[in-house]
This record gives sequence, structure tokens and C-alpha cells, in this order.
Amino acid sequence: MRVAITGANGFLGKYLVETCMASGLDVTALVRKTADTSKFPTNERLTICPINYGEISSELEAIKQEVGEFDFFIHNAGKTTSINREDYTNINTHLTGKLVDAISEVGFLSNRGKLVYISSYTAQGPIGVNHPVSCYGESKKKAETLISKSKYPSVIFRPTAIYGAGDKAFLPLFQAANKGIYPLTRPSQKMSMIHAADLASIVANEMGSKEGIIHVSDKNTYSHTEFRDTLSLVLNRRIRNIRIPSFISKISLGLSDIWYYISRGTPNLTLEKFEEISQDWDLHDEENLEHSNGPFAYDLKKGFEDAFNYYSQNNLL
Repeated sequence: MRVAITGANGFLGKYLVETCMASGLDVTALVRKTADTSKFPTNERLTICPINYGEISSELEAIKQEVGEFDFFIHNAGKTTSINREDYTNINTHLTGKLVDAISEVGFLSNRGKLVYISSYTAQGPIGVNHPVSCYGESKKKAETLISKSKYPSVIFRPTAIYGAGDKAFLPLFQAANKGIYPLTRPSQKMSMIHAADLASIVANEMGSKEGIIHVSDKNTYSHTEFRDTLSLVLNRRIRNIRIPSFISKISLGLSDIWYYISRGTPNLTLEKFEEISQDWDLHDEENLEHSNGPFAYDLKKGFEDAFNYYSQNNLL
């Protein structure tokens, strides 16, 4: 069976590629023509295809002519952080629409083929809100609608915060912890997590049998105390809370947004993203939502160890 994966050279994409190959699938990794492909493994089941999303129909047609029809198309590429809110719409929503149209136009998938979309908890929204609270979440929810309206059956995976070796989003937290500091704004916050390897396994195992929207976390609710204490064990050092008033964080990030907008850079954390992630995300307790039952190979300690080893080996701490 064949699967094509967009964003295959990204953090989660690499896990998806490796897990799908391990599951016996022939993988075509779709990456931008400027992407670094040097770290892909050499494997007879892997084909790397640099593509131009501006000419997506002709690109997919060429791949189909060379490889044949596909059984799955995993759309994993997307924009997670940006100062320019239009980036979310253009990349997460509009590009998804172009892909869905192109897949149908060229008959990229077989008659039994399926679209698989990697969305986000943010498309559902935090506990007690039940709608997106950011441009990112809104763009993912609109993309879900486009996926579900395709002529092909589809399954949409909504993961919570993803972490593990290769992730950069949690790097600032580890850097602070490595200095003995745990920055804290809202002590009572309820959080959830999923290791990238577990998410990739769930996608590979369930995409053939499931349809609709599947929420994915390791089904544990975490507090800042658990995060700090687990980091303390992994780093083998004492870590103390540094309470930062929310308004101070917002002022600082607001100024940071302005700087990055002027310099045309991309920060690790924006003001909008901070306000989003600062809410409660224990959606696994919501019985009206469908959740994956795993299995989950990584608990928080094992997952943090995995991330810490990566950061250490790459001199990021």
C-alpha cells in the first residue's frame, strides 16, 4: 500500500515517515523544493519528491504517472506560528483546499483511498469554550471542513501539544529549567500532551479503519507542578518556580511581536499563541468527543528524557 505525506521533513513528519515505513507502507515524502532532505533515511520503501505547491495539480499528476495511485494521503504540512495572521489562512486553509482539489482532479487516490489530515486540539478550542480562540485554530478548523467535503473518505486527527526529540516548541522551557528556573503564569492550568512517536503510531494504526474526527492525547491531565518536578528528575537538578504576572508576559510578548513583525522573523511564541496555550486543554475528559485509546509508549518522564537528550546532543541547551 502507498501513502503520500506532506510536511515530511518537519518535526512530526519525520515520525510519520518512519512509522508508516515500519508498518509496511511504501512512503512518498512530499517536501518543498528548498527543503533539506539530507536527514531522511535510505530505505527502499521511501521516495522523496520535492514539489512546488504553486503547481500542485501537475506535480501530483507526475508523481501518479511515475508511482501509481495512492491508498492514503496524509496532509501534515502547515503553519504553526506566525506574526502575520494571513499566513495561517494561506498555508493552513487555502493550501489544504488546493490539495484537496488537485487530489480529486488527477485521481491521485485509488477508489478505496483516504484523506488523512493532521489538525489540532485548537480547532476544537479549550475546555469551556468549544471553539477556536486563535487564527491558527480557526485556520485548522476551516481546513477540516475542506477535507471532510472531499469526494474521498477522510479521517482527521486532532492532537494536543506534541513533543519529543526534534521539537523546538518546548525548547525555551527546557532552557529555563536547565538554569534552575520554571516560569509560571497560571498555576492552576490543566494541560495535556502527546509524544510525536505515539501520535505517529496512532495515525498509522487507525487511519485505515477510522473516519471523522479523532482527538489524540495520552489521556493524562498535567499541572505545572508535574512539569517542573518531572523536569527536575530528568535534568537532575533543583528547579524553582518563578511567578510571572500574566500582564507582564503579555506586554513582553506584545513588544516581541512588534519586533519580529518589523524584522520579518518568526518567534517561538507570539502573544496570541501564549493566550491560547494558557487556557485549559484537558479535552480527554470530554465524553462527547471521540478519542484515540492509544496505546501510548511514552509517559511524561520518558518523553521529557527523549526531548532532553535531543536538545543536549544538538547543543541547544
